[in-house]
Amino acid sequence: MRNQSKHVFQFVGLTLVICLSSQIIFAQDQPQLDKLSEEQVDQDDIKYAENLADQILSKMAEGSYYEFGEDEAIPQLTQVFTEETQKQAYQQIKGIMGDYEQSLDYQEAYSLSQGGMKGIVYRFKGEFSKAEPEVRVMMTSDNKLAGFRVLPWVDSLQ
Repeated sequence: MRNQSKHVFQFVGLTLVICLSSQIIFAQDQPQLDKLSEEQVDQDDIKYAENLADQILSKMAEGSYYEFGEDEAIPQLTQVFTEETQKQAYQQIKGIMGDYEQSLDYQEAYSLSQGGMKGIVYRFKGEFSKAEPEVRVMMTSDNKLAGFRVLPWVDSLQ
């Protein structure tokens, strides 16, 4: 049990590092999350977020890393989500969730507003060899990646 707790704490620390940029862009006050209906979510935006998450995880699973294109992510994320960070992150994810099996299934989306900034949180169920965790992709209102997390699945953000 103690070893498992250690891994969970390491994993939580990892998600905090990866999402540091979302904390930078979305200021310190409490976020306002509102679940979006299927009609409120653009299918092309879902596909974009899904493809981006799949590319990131696939590169990490290959032992490589994802190089962000210009204007693909906010600068704070590209500064934190380096080659070394991605490789370390995947080793921790792999230890808990297993290997990424290149499958994401869209579940739902939430509008996010915090500190005057707005964005959308996309939730996908990922297929890994040991578990089906949540792959959470946070995009700004201008469709730039602002946060990326892999964490144990919970049924609702609220």
